[in-house]
Amino acid sequence: MFVRFVANLILGIIVSSPTWADTIRLHCSETLYDKALSKPYDIPQVFILQDFSTLRWDNKKVDLSVVTTTPETIEATGKATARMPLPTQIDQCVNAELANRLTDRDANGTANKYLVSDCAKKTDVSGNEVPIDVSVTINRLTAELIIQRRQDKNTQHDTLHDGSCKVFKPLF
Repeated sequence: MFVRFVANLILGIIVSSPTWADTIRLHCSETLYDKALSKPYDIPQVFILQDFSTLRWDNKKVDLSVVTTTPETIEATGKATARMPLPTQIDQCVNAELANRLTDRDANGTANKYLVSDCAKKTDVSGNEVPIDVSVTINRLTAELIIQRRQDKNTQHDTLHDGSCKVFKPLF
């Protein structure tokens, strides 16, 4: 636990200091789950922060625009492609679950985000990569990673995954 705290503290200091380096490599892992939602597994993700204005998602070979850079958070958005859960299956799952569990609606009448997330994780994914809007958030203090992918205007079809990051020496 102490080692993780020290690593997170170092990440916060290094990534929050623009004078230390213009380019920083972040080795992250995105946590995904099997369809039964019982077995988590990590997918390596590499990001390169360039001049605190661009976050290069090295796995996808795309540049994301940094929209927030504070002492606590780096957030970047952009376009990419991904294999996404099939929207029709998500909708069918949500409707079936709501028929059995009427209390899983938020105050505004929409389906609870955790129910929707569980349905998205249980469905099949598209055979081909589809265009998506992506938002990547990295907490500088805790090293937490959040990746949100949006495939259409219906927020029920979004995916949201978390993970963690480690910082490595700047690239020369």
